Amino acid sequence: MRWIRVFILIVLVAMIETSLLPHLSLDGMRPDIALIFVLFISLHTGPIDAVPAGWMMGLAKDIYSVGTFGANAFILSLCAACMSRAKDYVYKDHPLAQLVLVIMGALLCNGLYLGILLLSPQSAFGSPEHIALRLLYAVTLTALPAPFLLVMLRVLKPWLGLTDKITL
Repeated sequence: MRWIRVFILIVLVAMIETSLLPHLSLDGMRPDIALIFVLFISLHTGPIDAVPAGWMMGLAKDIYSVGTFGANAFILSLCAACMSRAKDYVYKDHPLAQLVLVIMGALLCNGLYLGILLLSPQSAFGSPEHIALRLLYAVTLTALPAPFLLVMLRVLKPWLGLTDKITL
């Protein structure tokens, strides 16, 4: 994996997340293209490369977010570890399998993040139904652009130096 190019893409994804995606929010939730990026990296590398890439992407999100610092870095590195292990059990190049993994990753990441925010002392989220609705918004908004973004990342796969490694 070419880390300089991955870092450039991480900065680009963080810039898009902070500049364009706030305009697409629904009840404060917006598409998580960082998760889609981490999922793609995790599907095409092993955990040794996926976890640091997830941590860097999460750290980039933490720098630009208002929430608990370090939460995104922890959550995206955990998601990268899970997805890099799951890649050996699914047909990772099939679009439907990728969409299911995006939905599962969005449920995991956004559920953990909302749970962390709920436990913070200054949380004012309201009822459990409202939290569940926000989680549904986050998963739906993340799943909608996922096929398009995964195709774009597939084109960038050779540029990023991603090879298909099988973990044992």
